[in-house]
Amino acid sequence: MVARTAFVSICSNNYLAQAEVFFASARTHHPEATLVLGLADRTDPGLRYPDGVEVLPAEALGIADFDGFAFGYDVTEFNTAIKPFLMLRLLERGHRNVVYFDPDIEIFRRLDDLLDLLAGGASFVVTPHFCAPPTEAAPRREQHVMQTGVYNLGFLAVAQAAETEPVLRWWARMLRHGCFNEQDRGLFVDQKYMDLLPGLAEHAHVLRDTGFNVAYWNLDRRAVTTAPEGGWCVDGRPLGFFHFSGFVPERPGEVSKYTPEPRATGALADLLGGHAARRRAAAARLGSAASPYAYGTFRSGIAIPDMVRHMFRDKHLTWSGDPFAGYERYSRLPHPACRTGASGEIVTNLMHHRHSRDPALRFAFHLDNPFEVTAYARFFARMAAAAGIDDSLWRAAA
Repeated sequence: MVARTAFVSICSNNYLAQAEVFFASARTHHPEATLVLGLADRTDPGLRYPDGVEVLPAEALGIADFDGFAFGYDVTEFNTAIKPFLMLRLLERGHRNVVYFDPDIEIFRRLDDLLDLLAGGASFVVTPHFCAPPTEAAPRREQHVMQTGVYNLGFLAVAQAAETEPVLRWWARMLRHGCFNEQDRGLFVDQKYMDLLPGLAEHAHVLRDTGFNVAYWNLDRRAVTTAPEGGWCVDGRPLGFFHFSGFVPERPGEVSKYTPEPRATGALADLLGGHAARRRAAAARLGSAASPYAYGTFRSGIAIPDMVRHMFRDKHLTWSGDPFAGYERYSRLPHPACRTGASGEIVTNLMHHRHSRDPALRFAFHLDNPFEVTAYARFFARMAAAAGIDDSLWRAAA
């Protein structure tokens, strides 16, 4: 029998300690729910995965041209891109509610009030980054949120409803080729698209309870205290879940590596210290370090730099064959439209694409001039060396 509710998360193998703590908290407070980990990686028989949790690898989600999909994204983009595909798969399985949490979240009580919203007709439930105007001390201000998204999609709940599937399928279609962390283009992975959610889904609910999705970006407006009966409160209400985004267990006095403020004191320090201890214990239980990210290298073992991924997704919505095997060679082929440098330098496809993407480079180096081709080739060699890009990806074979 399919459980009414599925609690799900997504991570790669390097985030299993965070996922272990999340799923332990979900199991404690919602033992009736099915627990599912969407693995944005390949399963590794040498690793331990959280007990009692179904592991569903991304390659099992039925995503068209999966190799091209995985190749075009870095690890963060890929983790977020599979979210709607996973949620659709679980709704198709028959779960009435699918509740997604980032793996760096911990649940601190039953979330029946959230599930009641879904039972009462909400098709989607989201939490905004801000439930009140941020103060001058806020580590994230209005402009940042307008660039990255009104709602924090470290949490998203959906219910079986007439409008749910069409919106999820639209979102999946957007993320198939557009889950980019390119804020200068108005894109921030999966999150920015869902600014449109209230217009697309009549029954979407914006949850403004400050005890949900507490994180470094809203702590300037939320007071964490100890509850008289034990546990934690936020603004006098029981803490639902805390989002430990950027938290480093070895530095429990810091709320997040992304900002020095606020410093953890009082009840907040105790909350962070407890989570740090559970994270360290989970890492110890899991044992050996994670294997390298499965989609981080070519079949040859050479690391895939972001520059190559950007060229692939800008130029090749489709690719014949396996890009993990064949795109390495394409990157270093001479670009047909470029002159040879004054000293015999060749502009390869990767070099040309990097040049075409950057207005400053186009202004500085004119590739129809052999002397400027030589200057650009020297510049690119220094840049590639500093970025750790393997020579075989850009230097044409002699």
